[in-house]
Amino acid sequence: MWLGLLTAASAVMHGYFWMRFVRDVRLPPRWIQRLGWALAGLTALVPMSFFLRRLLPEPLNRMAYLLLISWMGILFFLVCLRATGGLIWVGLRIKSWITRQPVFDPARRQFLSRTLATGTLTIGAGGVLHGVYSAFEDPELLEVPVKLDRLPAGAQGFTIVQLTDLHIAPWTPESFVRRVVERVNALRPDLIVVTGDLVDGNPGEIGRTVAPLRNLTATHGVFFVTGNHEYYVDTQVWLEAIRKLGMTILNNSGFMVASAVYLAGIPDRAGLRQFATTPANAPDVRRALAARPADAPAILLAHQPREVWDAAEAGIDLQLSGHTHGGQIWPFGALVMAAQPYLSGLHRHGHTQIYVSRGAGTWGPPLRIGAPAELTKIVLV
Repeated sequence: MWLGLLTAASAVMHGYFWMRFVRDVRLPPRWIQRLGWALAGLTALVPMSFFLRRLLPEPLNRMAYLLLISWMGILFFLVCLRATGGLIWVGLRIKSWITRQPVFDPARRQFLSRTLATGTLTIGAGGVLHGVYSAFEDPELLEVPVKLDRLPAGAQGFTIVQLTDLHIAPWTPESFVRRVVERVNALRPDLIVVTGDLVDGNPGEIGRTVAPLRNLTATHGVFFVTGNHEYYVDTQVWLEAIRKLGMTILNNSGFMVASAVYLAGIPDRAGLRQFATTPANAPDVRRALAARPADAPAILLAHQPREVWDAAEAGIDLQLSGHTHGGQIWPFGALVMAAQPYLSGLHRHGHTQIYVSRGAGTWGPPLRIGAPAELTKIVLV
């Protein structure tokens, strides 16, 4: 199903690109034909890559995947940018309908098509270059005060650093991970929480890259919950590796921290697809709250924001999530919002508050356009 949807989306985007950037600008006929075949080949390469990658040795396999997924990210951005510029056509057609006059003669139509194509490619090139830079620069540090009504007076100012969606892959620089760890430790947090999607690769490929995470240090420890991407790799091997990095995994469990807050965590619901017969891999907020004292404020670690409905029903005070990347590439956030209630930032959901981090890394194309990476320092007040 997913392969079919991906192929269809690829065909639509490549077809739109050909119409607006090749056909409409009236390139010479031979170039229209050649570029048409090239874009058709790229369209076919998307589903074929799932099978061809098995034939390529490393590092060619890795490089081919990175080039293809990067092109798809760039294509998505350019198509959406050009479609936005196409609203000019809509305005002109409405005007034509009101005034009952022709929209354009052929010469002016061609001029506008070429202007829109040139403008889109110019703006798009700048956006892509900035997006690549944003993907590998140090994440922005955000300090977010959160008021918890039941927080004990002695716990005022308790700090939690949230690290999420690093998506450490074979092409992630070890230096990037090391800098993230150094910046987190420099904040001297009371607690560090990692809310899923830590890895995108096998331990043999990225074991050295994740090693700096062993140096994460907080007064009351480092805690982890799975994201959906932890179930796209060798899950059990990675969970053991994560424990060896010094992180405590919360799997429908929780406990009091510093006599101040009850910290709970649930696994991502993607685990149900991999371990369908194991009830322990179903997110269960109430089971995670089993040991919670009645008067303690509860903080829930849940990778996906949509768990907030169960969290609110169970009386959670604050949910910390990731998963969305803030959309990562404009305007993908609009599609994310079709599946998740919140895209980024702090929100109130009934009596529950939820903070959704844009994450520190990238998934798929190493691009961030309109959704900068972040590290989040939550300050309880």
